[in-house]
Amino acid sequence: MGFISVPLLIAPTILQPNGAPITNCTISPALPSGLSIDPNSCVVSGIPQVTITQRNYTITATNSAGVGMASLPMVIMPSVPVISYAGVSGSGSFGSELFISPSTLINNGAWITSCTVSPSLPMGLWMDNYTCSISGTVMQVIPQTIFTISATNSAGTSTAQIPITISPTAPEFNYEGSVGKTGFAQSPRTITPRVFNYGGVSITNCTITPALPTGLSIAPTTCVISGTALYESTTTTYTVTATNVAGTGSTTLDISVSPIPPTLSYSSSTGTTGLAQNAMSITPSSLNAGGTSITNCTITPALPSGLSLNTTTCVISGTPPNESSLTTYTVTI
Repeated sequence: MGFISVPLLIAPTILQPNGAPITNCTISPALPSGLSIDPNSCVVSGIPQVTITQRNYTITATNSAGVGMASLPMVIMPSVPVISYAGVSGSGSFGSELFISPSTLINNGAWITSCTVSPSLPMGLWMDNYTCSISGTVMQVIPQTIFTISATNSAGTSTAQIPITISPTAPEFNYEGSVGKTGFAQSPRTITPRVFNYGGVSITNCTITPALPTGLSIAPTTCVISGTALYESTTTTYTVTATNVAGTGSTTLDISVSPIPPTLSYSSSTGTTGLAQNAMSITPSSLNAGGTSITNCTITPALPSGLSLNTTTCVISGTPPNESSLTTYTVTI
């Protein structure tokens, strides 16, 4: 009995030339691929390449006196697979496709019934159960790790090893379609990257240029922009840069802050009553410019003689020379 890919040598147990040299040895039927018979010694040898069920061969030895024959039963069985990843690269990068195929995979006469790997492959990779090829889009960073691949057929199991390294990549992100890039002063907003590929490792820093409007800030590990902008800001293009151990990635976005209508109140103001020929000053108890500058303050009806309204602060001040009865005034900004 022999096995595929395993050297085989079958020598006669008895070979008597009986006084005359053996001139030829032949065999019938033909030997399986990889085997041959020595014409002088009748030794069958070689490395069988195919399986055969039990078969009887007739070996004929010839000398000058005639021929002699013997029967040789032979079986060639499958042997364990041969598998190797010699010369195959196992290096990949996060988020990229990776394909690793054995440099050698010989089933040795029996179909491969399973391929397994230990330890478990990085997230995103899988192993073909019959070809022992590893493929997929890598979604996990790992240092160089030795993986053992086992190929099995009906004869048994053989193993091979391959080192696999998955490296991080620089971040990739953008704010296309993100909400919050436009809005009003004094209203909270959050601008989150719509797409963010961290490159397989943590973000170590996020920066933005130029400086954000007052009240807004950027989170250093998520690149989320948030806060409440206090003042009007025209549309400005900002560059955001994210950094990890593999490098940096940048993107741009436009942010604008629109003003809101101003509000003011004198409900708690002092100085609304006084004496003629005495200085008065009435400051708004609250004045919200709406994130921009006040361009004008007006008042109706006209103030008493000697009093005036500051057109940018809405402060009423002066010294009235004459008496004035209680009057309701409307201040507009």
